[in-house]
Amino acid sequence: MEKAGPYWTACIDELCFLWGLTEENDAEHAKAARELDLFAEQFRATFPTPSADKANAVIKFVIEFVGRQNITSASPTYHYGDWLDKVIDAATRHLQASYSGANDWTDVLDRYEGLDSVPLMTVHKSKGLEYHTIIFVGLEDTALFNFEKQTDEETAGFFVAFSRARQRALFTYCASRGDRNAIAPLYQLLDSAGVKTFEKA
Repeated sequence: MEKAGPYWTACIDELCFLWGLTEENDAEHAKAARELDLFAEQFRATFPTPSADKANAVIKFVIEFVGRQNITSASPTYHYGDWLDKVIDAATRHLQASYSGANDWTDVLDRYEGLDSVPLMTVHKSKGLEYHTIIFVGLEDTALFNFEKQTDEETAGFFVAFSRARQRALFTYCASRGDRNAIAPLYQLLDSAGVKTFEKA
């Protein structure tokens, strides 16, 4: 597959990290590559065609290969409560949904990854990312409900979202959904910066 190369390399690098192998060590890097090759062969034999009713088995198959303990060790958030189980459940449901209308595994994975889709995320989740255009959905009091109590922090958060855009940023507001009195200073900043306003009847 033409675009598999970068993904394959990323998988090997991630395995080295999760398994505690050194990427710079050629022998350990080669070991991860061999294990991934073997896993791919076993996966193709076990799941030759995508099927929604096997989503749980697919996720379990991958976790057994990587090692649940290795996944848990990779992030402190997985050390508490049942957060990892919730993530696994969400991944399973997302994989099931990705099967809809898919013809093969390439289609499934493209859908799972969100190819040609618009990503939705919170302001904090958007940190470090960049897009040509961002749309801030619902710039109103309820979106920044702590604005009056934590004006500096909320303003900083607003600019985190704003600065994700390389070329263009759009902000939406719906009067029937909420007010924008508390966050009026943000609208004043946008107005003073010459941001154009469009109203739809």
